[in-house]
Amino acid sequence: MNLTSSAEHVKSSTVPFYSLSVPASDYIVNVEIGTPKKEVPLIFDTGSDLIWTQCKPCKAYYPEVPVFDPTKSTSFKALPCSSTQCQLLGQGCSSSKCTYKIAYVDNSSSAGIYATETISFNHLRYDFKSILVGCSNQVSGDSDGQSGIMGLNRSPLSFSSQTANIYNNLFSYCIPSNPGSTGHLTFGGKASNDVKFSPISKTSPSSDYDIKMTGISVGGRRLLIDASAFKIASTIDSGAVLTRLPPKAYSTLRSFFREMMKGFPLSDQDIFLDTCYDFSNYSTVAIPSISVFFEDGVEMDIDVSGIMLQYPVGSKVYCLAFAELDDEVSIFGNFQQKTYTVVFDGVKERIGFAPGGCD
Repeated sequence: MNLTSSAEHVKSSTVPFYSLSVPASDYIVNVEIGTPKKEVPLIFDTGSDLIWTQCKPCKAYYPEVPVFDPTKSTSFKALPCSSTQCQLLGQGCSSSKCTYKIAYVDNSSSAGIYATETISFNHLRYDFKSILVGCSNQVSGDSDGQSGIMGLNRSPLSFSSQTANIYNNLFSYCIPSNPGSTGHLTFGGKASNDVKFSPISKTSPSSDYDIKMTGISVGGRRLLIDASAFKIASTIDSGAVLTRLPPKAYSTLRSFFREMMKGFPLSDQDIFLDTCYDFSNYSTVAIPSISVFFEDGVEMDIDVSGIMLQYPVGSKVYCLAFAELDDEVSIFGNFQQKTYTVVFDGVKERIGFAPGGCD
């Protein structure tokens, strides 16, 4: 990387993020790209690697959001197929330019060319030069107002990895409980003493932020879940909404939650959300607390805003905000991370949590 001199002495930087949807699903950071700078809204995603934005000319694009024109940037450099970097990436080539294609678990995708470009944030006084980015000319899926994604996982392609020599491969964020509030994403700095850490799993893919979940409690009672249900570590994913559990863990959680909510009639079930209640006839409702436990004794008491999800939006129906996946994947989503400072420490290979992080 070639960095401006001011960036070489930075210890931490904090940028705001927000959500455009209610309830909040994706969280967006305004990123400036190119020379002169063009502001583009990007989802920050700890579950993926590449930082990309849609570019002109577009074959398929998100409508009504900013589109970057690389021909107007003096710092844009397409990655040539002949470069060692392109060969290491091992993807494809088109018109002598190194190409990429990336797909996500929600069936959305992005395809385009690799390039190096200058990245900055609107209230910071320095630039990150020669950052490897994706310039997308074809996207699929829905947009909540984003032009692309800022990948933050452990892959060398991610923004956090490409700026690791500045920020010591450490970043954190706090998602507020109110979807209309602004959160903060901080690169660098030091973790406070109240952060409790769990080690990144040694058996997980090298690019993922996976830690081992060891248990769940409902209403203060630890559930009897066989240890085999947690054999797959959980990915701490800012780009996924709900926590997705293996079948044994989810069925136990669901059964106990329903037992504690038996005073309320179950509403019609959705294929995905299967524990829902219509609270139309109630002015206040008491719901059981839920806590999640991770390796090394980390206990995370889920904020009340992260236990039940209003569905459909605007209704009086609320559903348990957890879902079943399969035995091979487990995800700890952003809905359950609300109000906590979540710290990703790449140097010490650990993830930490501290309550009250948005205060």
